[in-house]
Amino acid sequence: MTKEWIDNLDHAELKTPEAVQHLSKYDDVESALVGNINQAKLIGKPFKLPESLDKLPDDNTRSDFTSQVNKLLGAVEKEEDLADVDFADGLADARTQKDEITGAIKKWAIGKPKSIVKEVTKLINSINQQMLNATAADELKTTQEINGKLSALLGGDKAVADGYENVRRLFQNHMGLSEDEYNQGGKEFVEKVLMNNFVMSKGLINLAKETVKEGTTITGPGGGTTKTGEPASFATDESPTGKALGWS
Repeated sequence: MTKEWIDNLDHAELKTPEAVQHLSKYDDVESALVGNINQAKLIGKPFKLPESLDKLPDDNTRSDFTSQVNKLLGAVEKEEDLADVDFADGLADARTQKDEITGAIKKWAIGKPKSIVKEVTKLINSINQQMLNATAADELKTTQEINGKLSALLGGDKAVADGYENVRRLFQNHMGLSEDEYNQGGKEFVEKVLMNNFVMSKGLINLAKETVKEGTTITGPGGGTTKTGEPASFATDESPTGKALGWS
């Protein structure tokens, strides 16, 4: 229902739905005239951003303003818009990317400019990479310390590497594990758990020495053999841990 003073207007252009909607903001003809005069003063003047969102009159205006600005900056409307975003940016190895983190970023990204999404993604990954680096450094330090203790106990680094090789043979040949099963779980246990625990390393190396007979293994940790046909061992391990301990 339109206001009475609008119904009394005769000009056809003042009867259009757009005109009626615009005039409905005013209570009478004089208010409408003053409003349009004030608008005319702004015509030709450069657009000026508000000093802050608090300067805008209400929450709806602030929300609409933020939405329009984000749209101008290339706001993400749906997850499909993120197809060109590299969610591994900032990581040294893309395989360390966590799906749960990527999923959270994708949900947060809706309505945000894509450029900001990319920056936030790289920032989060860079922080995670720093944490991974710190953890890897701590683990390597622990591994080197334990390797030093075992070296003194067993008679040298070669003896330690051979001891871990016997542990691998124990896992693969005396515990019913196939080569694939060992590579899926046993190898990680040796490198990530055993090599970081002096007591368990000492115990399993001693157990393996009594249980495993030389030359009973067909394949090495990665399934390969040496040029002479002998099984590949931890003494020539090409893994980061093996290289760090000088076994390669």
